[in-house]
Amino acid sequence: MNEHMKSKIDDHLKKLSEKKPLEEYCTDCGACCRPSVIIADGGEPKFRVLLKNLYCKFADVKDEKSKCSVYKDRFNKAPWCANLKEMVIQGIAPGDCPYITELDGYRPSVDLNDTEYKDLLPFLKIGLKSGDTSPIDKEDLDKFLDS
Repeated sequence: MNEHMKSKIDDHLKKLSEKKPLEEYCTDCGACCRPSVIIADGGEPKFRVLLKNLYCKFADVKDEKSKCSVYKDRFNKAPWCANLKEMVIQGIAPGDCPYITELDGYRPSVDLNDTEYKDLLPFLKIGLKSGDTSPIDKEDLDKFLDS
């Protein structure tokens, strides 16, 4: 990501924070608590896919809402957790996230429909296995990889 976009993100987050505290924008959708896999073509990253039904081991998911069980101490207990700026820079947030809906030039993570997801699942499993799986509960990870 170029410096212009990083500066744009800083300005965007500052504008949001002037309206209300940044944490109040969160809808508890849990997308940023889900692992994702970057799909590349010829070594060039094309897009990031959110994995379905797989969450950080500290995410408490109920009724399609997610709360972090270690939120106040997440950066110590979950060193993989991205702060808000990093979440935006890395493209972790989906397109409907209130943090980025008005951020021009943002490339959101993709939440594929069931057919697309099924078609890409073998590649997503390979991508997940080649990354850091420590944020995921081992039992959940094994279930996902065996599906």
